[in-house]
Amino acid sequence: MVNNLIKNNYNLIIIIIFILGCCLRFYGFNTQGYWFDEWTTLWHTNPAFNWDNFYHFRREFAPGGTEYEATPKIYFYILRNFFIIFGYTAENGRIFTAMFSIFTLVLIYFLSDVFTKKKKTKLLIFFLTSFNLFLIWEAQETRVQTVVLFFSLLNIFLFIKLLKNAKIYLAIFFLFSLIFLLSLYPVTFTIVLAQLLFLINYYKQKKIIIKFLIVYFFSALLYLYLNYDYLLNILQFKGLVHAKLDWHFFIGFFFNVFFGSTILGGFFLILFFSVAFINRRIIFDNLYIQLLLITILVSYLLLIIYSFRNGIMAPRYVIFLVPIIIIFISTGIEKIDFDYRNYLYAVIILLTTLTLIYKIDDRPIKKPPTQKIIEIINESNIKNVTTNINNTKLFANYLVTHKSFYKNKLNFIDLKKSINFPNKIWLICKNNMRADVGENPNITSPDCYSDVLDRNMKITKKIKELDLQLSLYER
Repeated sequence: MVNNLIKNNYNLIIIIIFILGCCLRFYGFNTQGYWFDEWTTLWHTNPAFNWDNFYHFRREFAPGGTEYEATPKIYFYILRNFFIIFGYTAENGRIFTAMFSIFTLVLIYFLSDVFTKKKKTKLLIFFLTSFNLFLIWEAQETRVQTVVLFFSLLNIFLFIKLLKNAKIYLAIFFLFSLIFLLSLYPVTFTIVLAQLLFLINYYKQKKIIIKFLIVYFFSALLYLYLNYDYLLNILQFKGLVHAKLDWHFFIGFFFNVFFGSTILGGFFLILFFSVAFINRRIIFDNLYIQLLLITILVSYLLLIIYSFRNGIMAPRYVIFLVPIIIIFISTGIEKIDFDYRNYLYAVIILLTTLTLIYKIDDRPIKKPPTQKIIEIINESNIKNVTTNINNTKLFANYLVTHKSFYKNKLNFIDLKKSINFPNKIWLICKNNMRADVGENPNITSPDCYSDVLDRNMKITKKIKELDLQLSLYER
C-alpha cells in the first residue's frame, strides 16, 4: 500500500515537501536579530565602502585589533553585489542565505539520485534535509555556512559525475567548483582530501587518476594565486572556536546540534553506527557510499586535529556533513534486509516532525531582539536614536539597515560626530551581552548611559531586553 502510494504520487509528495521546506526557511524570519558575526558580515558588504580597502574594513570598528576577517573575500563580494541589486538591508541578507538553502534542497533532489534509485529512500533523504532544524536555523543567518553547504554538495555531485563520464566540460566545471569552494571556505579542504583518498579505489585505472590529478593540480595553483593575500592574513587568525575538546564531543559528535535536539541526535547517532556496522561489507563494494563515509571520517579527524591549535570548531563550520550523514543513513537502511523497514521509516519521520514542531522556536542561542527595540522606539514617537555599542560603528551600521528603521523614519545620531543633540533621544547599550560574557550570570553590564549626553541631559526611562538595553535621555 505504501509503495503504491509513493509510486503513484512521488512527484506530488516531493513538491509538497519542497514547499514546506521553503516555508520553514522563512518561519519567524524577522523575529530574530543579528548576532555579532552577522554585524561584521553587513559591515564588510556595505556597498558604500571602497572595495579596494577590504582588508582594512575590520580596523574601522576594531582599530586596536591585529586580526583580519576570517571569512574569505569572495563571500562578501557576492553578497555585496546582491545588496547593490536588491538593496542593502538586514532582511535582504537573510533572504540571500535562505535562497541558497532552497537551492540546496533542489540539489539534494538530484544528488540523492546518484546514491539510490529507490523512491522511498529518495523521499526520506529529501524529507530529512527539508525538515532538518539545524539547516533551517542556519538558513536564517547572514553567514557563509549555508552558501558553503550548497557549493560543497555541488562539488561532490560534479566529482561523481566526472567519475562516471570523463567529459572535458565536466572536468572544467569540477575544476572551477574546487577553486570556488576552497575560496569560499578553506575548511572544505576536508572534502577534497576525502576525494583524493577515495581515488585510491581507482589505482589500477591510470587514466582516471591522471585526469583527476591534473584537475587538482591546476585548481591548487589557481587557488593559491587568487587567495594569496587571504592565506597570509588567515595565519594570524585564531577564531572558529566552539569550545575546548573534551569527552563530551566523543559522546555526541555534534549529532545533537546537527539534528536539533539531544534525543533526535542520539537516535540518528545510533542509526549511523548501526548502519555502518551492519553494512560494513557492502560499503567496500558500493564506492559512492564509501565516498560518503570517507568524507565523514576525514572531516571529524581534521576537526579533532584542528582542536589542538584553537579548540573544537563550531558545528556550523562543517554544516556540509548534515546531508552527507542523512544520505549515508538513509541508503544504509535501504540495504539492510529486514521486515520492519517501513516501521523504522515511520519512526524517523515521526521523531523528526515532533522535534521540528516542539523545538523550532527554541533556538540554542537566542539573538538580540533588535526588531523589538526598534518597535519600542517607534511606539514612543521619539525618532532620534544613538548607540555606544562596539565603538558605535558596527552595531549602528546594522541598526540603520533594518527596513523598519528607515520605514518609520527613525533618525540615527552619531555620538562622536554630533555637537547639538535633540531634546529627546534614545540610547541603545549592551545588557550583559552574551557575545562578551558568555552565560555567566555573575557578570553584569553597567547602566546604559553616555558621558556625552550626561552633560546636558538626564535619563528619564530605562528598558532592558536580552543583550540590549535602552535609556531615554531628555533635557
